[in-house]
Amino acid sequence: DQETARGFNEDLRMFAAKFGMRAELQDGLGAVVVRPVGGGLQQDVLRGAREELRGLIAYYFPEAAAPTAPAPAAARAAAGSAVSSQPRRQVHLVVDPEKGAGLELSPTPAGFRVDHVEDYPGQELVVGETIVEIGGCVLAGLGEDEMEDSFGELFAHGAVLVVAPPGR
Repeated sequence: DQETARGFNEDLRMFAAKFGMRAELQDGLGAVVVRPVGGGLQQDVLRGAREELRGLIAYYFPEAAAPTAPAPAAARAAAGSAVSSQPRRQVHLVVDPEKGAGLELSPTPAGFRVDHVEDYPGQELVVGETIVEIGGCVLAGLGEDEMEDSFGELFAHGAVLVVAPPGR
């Protein structure tokens, strides 16, 4: 309703100001897009911002609150049949400070397809799967540069990845 939308929009503006971010509603109240203003944020600040945003969503939309929000309908449509309809799963990214994550990825409309996984440092990923979300950021529907930027900002040891199985 209008009152909920006004209250959520006002709290979203305060959230954005508090964390130095730009927050926009898309698809009416269907999606929230949050981007850092200026430079990237430290991981602990980003985690706090994510938790606070989840709290706002849970408060205003308790029926929609979930650990990971689905991609907006337009982004899912843009992803097309690039990923299977099988359930998605969460894994934690493993990053060695000197050797990296040991992954080769390719951008797709749905996210990053896993092309190769090195034995070290070891990942819970399988070639052909698609990383559709990192750290709460849905990758589907983003342009290639924006996807790479978003992934790079959230790339860290322990980052939560949402992975879709290979498409059929």
